[in-house]
Amino acid sequence: MTIVVQLFGPLRERLGLDETPLALPDGATARDALAAFVAAHSEAADYYDAKTGRTPLMLIVDGERVALDAALADGAALLLVSPMAGG
Repeated sequence: MTIVVQLFGPLRERLGLDETPLALPDGATARDALAAFVAAHSEAADYYDAKTGRTPLMLIVDGERVALDAALADGAALLLVSPMAGG
């Protein structure tokens, strides 16, 4: 299956991407997508720790905030929102 990964905030600025397609096996989860995305974009490595499964990112799939174990469907839009500083 193929999903679209959309980026927001500092992660978007760092990678210089608004969105990118990502091929995943059927039954993939948001965690699988995040791991595959980081594997393909090493400059995003500090946004996901594969050993602990932790991420500072907020994950939104098709407009709904989801946990890392959320199942993805073909054609889904996964928005990765990185933390921002300011105030």
